[in-house]
Amino acid sequence: MRLITAILALVLIPSIVFADIGSIKIKVKQKNEHVHVKVIIKNPMHGQIEENKRTYWGNEKREINFITNITVKSNNNTLLHIETSPFMPENPVFRFIIKKDFFGNEIIVSIKDNNNNTKDKFIKIKNRSNNNTKIAPMQNLLLSRVNHPKIWKATTPEEAIKEMYGDVEMIEDVIQLKVPKISEGSFSVPIMIKTDIDLESIVILATNNPRSVISVIHIPTKGLRQLNTKIKFLSSIYIYKDKTAYDGYSFSREPTITIVGKGRNGKLYKTSKQTEFVSCINSGGGINNLDELYKVQMQD
Repeated sequence: MRLITAILALVLIPSIVFADIGSIKIKVKQKNEHVHVKVIIKNPMHGQIEENKRTYWGNEKREINFITNITVKSNNNTLLHIETSPFMPENPVFRFIIKKDFFGNEIIVSIKDNNNNTKDKFIKIKNRSNNNTKIAPMQNLLLSRVNHPKIWKATTPEEAIKEMYGDVEMIEDVIQLKVPKISEGSFSVPIMIKTDIDLESIVILATNNPRSVISVIHIPTKGLRQLNTKIKFLSSIYIYKDKTAYDGYSFSREPTITIVGKGRNGKLYKTSKQTEFVSCINSGGGINNLDELYKVQMQD
């Protein structure tokens, strides 16, 4: 009887999938006055909210494991420090373009997860020397998890912005934000941020998620021109093909993506865009090649 009970317990207890901090891939190249960097981190980005809803994906129990901090350095200069949340998709990707001024001949990426595990990786930058590299003054990063911890609990962008900055006037639509007008699904939505403003930080926020803050990006050195990444929505919000009306889609409330940039001049800049999700239930008509659609929508 005890043997049967033990066997039943093993069968009924959900399996646990353990994940370590993951691996880091870096691609970097210099183009004229700018350096282009791509960072890919292999990590499940699985948070507590997703685990609470795991019955949506099945009965498999997963370890809470997500990246909380990404730091990019070169020649002892901190180029970017990125605070992340489980609302970044699995295996998060960051691509950014920054002026070459503060780059040495190598780049170092350090990551930390929610369990305080850390990992570093560095690579050489081809044809790059330290001869003309500027040394940035030492700066203390005002990390939001220390200084503004409540923003990570905010359920709306308005709540997070008020907690972070208070009731202040913001300059609208100066920073360029590109998102796909139509996204295939909610788990990996690409965004592009472009600016000529000297920003010291960028906050990425979204509606239609249990928590609003996606990421807080600190920019200690000057010269960030473009940043691309992806974000995740846990809400089931779709545009879906109506089973009876083959020529139309049924619409639901569009989620809004908002960025707030703080300039080194103390001014705040805000831009918001909406996207829609598509799930082609029927085979007739509609959108067939979403990869091509992304390329068109996200062109520079």
